[in-house]
Amino acid sequence: MKILTWILLTLIPAFGLAQQDMHLTDESSVSIYGTSNVHDWSEHCEAVKGTIQLTQEGDEIDLEGLNFKVQVTDIKSGKNTMDNYTYEALLEEEYPTITFKSTEVTTSGSPLSLKVVADGKLTIAGNTQTERINASCTYSPYGLKCSGVKVVDMTKFGIEPPSVMFGAMTVGKEVEIHYEIEFK
Repeated sequence: MKILTWILLTLIPAFGLAQQDMHLTDESSVSIYGTSNVHDWSEHCEAVKGTIQLTQEGDEIDLEGLNFKVQVTDIKSGKNTMDNYTYEALLEEEYPTITFKSTEVTTSGSPLSLKVVADGKLTIAGNTQTERINASCTYSPYGLKCSGVKVVDMTKFGIEPPSVMFGAMTVGKEVEIHYEIEFK
């Protein structure tokens, strides 16, 4: 299979510049991991929407226009009480979406081992900050697959970490966002 992919990646550029608008697939997975003074916790984003423009010329892959959006109510822990604390902390009623819009995307490496750095504007709870997202990707005629981890300090976005049971449990200010996403 690797030989077939290599042949296709070698032959496709011979026909000139290939440009594609790609969309996140349902196979994409985004999870959020955090801590508290009692136990670690996790949540999963049930749906993530996103697009990217990919241009291939020879062995070079250029990416631009990375955008994604998550509805806050699509973040689920499997526990209604925890979900409600999350929605309240993220000011879901006033700001129902979390978005990222790239301002610059750089790539290095080959299509089968691509390093991507996307700088852009991340908006959470109505507060926008400049952030950098790193990913390891592979590109084939079947799509672009990327994975990585992004640490986000929620207090930078004006979000006070939730505290429950009169302060007996306090959530840490940083979360790790793990993503395995696929564009087609």
